[in-house]
Amino acid sequence: MIACLLRMDPLAGCPATPVPRAKQQVRAGLRYVRDHRDLALTLLLVAVVAAFGMNFQITTALMITRVYQAPPAAFGLGNTALAVGSVIGSLLAARHPRMTGRRLAAAALAFGTLEAACALMPGPLTFLVLLVPTGTALLVFLTAAKARLQLGVGDGIRGRIMSLYLLATLGTTPLIAPAIGWIAQSAGPRTALALGGTVSAAAAITIGLLYPRLPARPEARPQPVATHPSHFS
Repeated sequence: MIACLLRMDPLAGCPATPVPRAKQQVRAGLRYVRDHRDLALTLLLVAVVAAFGMNFQITTALMITRVYQAPPAAFGLGNTALAVGSVIGSLLAARHPRMTGRRLAAAALAFGTLEAACALMPGPLTFLVLLVPTGTALLVFLTAAKARLQLGVGDGIRGRIMSLYLLATLGTTPLIAPAIGWIAQSAGPRTALALGGTVSAAAAITIGLLYPRLPARPEARPQPVATHPSHFS
């Protein structure tokens, strides 16, 4: 990774001048998402899946220690299983450079279904085995969402769109995590894990039906950067 970064030319294919700072640029980014329905639906789906489905630090630990009565060291095996699935998911995501809304929703649906199925596993071995495809589906979904957002907008607005993506992935999970922990404590870890998967799957089905029946959003070509927020709408 370091070698690849050192070989990159930061000016290749980029505009000659960056976008200057101006007032209401954040509002311009939000208006851009509001006016482009597919971007708004993608960010909404990412936010729901991240908030309810990506709480493995809580659910996996409780499933291993409380449900299966395994030693705490087994928690590392759960992380390993998810990591293995993530590697597989990254390879699968690279095979689909263009991701339609249907495929994106299908990846989220697969993740939610597999996560809910993990809550039904009778023993730790089957639980760990099922975590592998769960991690694969999650990585495919996140990679597809990121690619769809990055390649579907122009150079002048891409940074603001990706900041919203980071907010959807990293900013929503801490908001719901306390509720997931409370559910795990009161109703059991299986219920908390199943709830996260069910909500993710339901969001995938709902938003998948809302995606307009259009071909995949074309990749944005490098273009001159506008210097006024109104040029982005």
